[in-house]
Amino acid sequence: MGGGKSKAIKSRKVRVTNIATTISRHGATWETVPTSIQVPIRAVPGVNIVVGTAPLYKFADGSARVNKPVLCINYEDAVRQLGFTKDFHNYTLCEHMYAAFRLYGVSPVVYIPVGPDPLIHRVASPPKEYTLLNGRVNLDYKDYIQDATLIIRAPGGDAYVLGTDYVFDVDINNEDLVVVRLAGGAIPTPNSIIEMEGFRMTPQAITVNNIIVGVDADGNTSGIAAIEDVFGLFGLIPGILITPKWSYLPERLRWLRSAMSTVVSKRGLRLM
Repeated sequence: MGGGKSKAIKSRKVRVTNIATTISRHGATWETVPTSIQVPIRAVPGVNIVVGTAPLYKFADGSARVNKPVLCINYEDAVRQLGFTKDFHNYTLCEHMYAAFRLYGVSPVVYIPVGPDPLIHRVASPPKEYTLLNGRVNLDYKDYIQDATLIIRAPGGDAYVLGTDYVFDVDINNEDLVVVRLAGGAIPTPNSIIEMEGFRMTPQAITVNNIIVGVDADGNTSGIAAIEDVFGLFGLIPGILITPKWSYLPERLRWLRSAMSTVVSKRGLRLM
């Protein structure tokens, strides 16, 4: 038209290859690709991170639990992983778990037990005789380490077998450890004399240094520094750091604030 020259429109041949077949298409092409969605981080505001002491002597593997953060959803969960005692002065995590779960309904909580370590913070308890009364007897102390070092035997004789001859119980009134004779076992009568020997905890050996510590040459974290493991283990961002008993004295608070400066700058924690 109008004497002009028409231009030939060249179609562009595009080869698209996928895993199964090879096809040819002309012109513009497109594919529908599913939107990539990242799994969101759980944003639980104000998660309590509590560093302190727990009655780990109640567990045969208590030493392995030292400085290992544990996530607790409720009171039963906390007791199952850390044990419980009303001795809040020596076992500070117990005070928090009671207040958080029993009184105020705070959840979740991450606890970091810095000890006492049943393999380190302990003292030998010399052999002592007890007389069973109706197959039971309360031991003198609450904090015997309940592992293979705690031996119950006939006076001057062979050791009895836990689970076959006797079991341990706890007196709910005063938290005493109780030896309970099992019928059919080797303890002769419900009123027999037994001898006990083992180790007791020394929670007073824990100092503010156990709360602070840091990272060792192998990269293992302990004390406050174990906060760095919380996100990797549980996918939770720390919110409030609590160190019962250790942060209320001015001189200890200064040490704690100095030790936490790096962690605070990374995580934006608040100290309580």
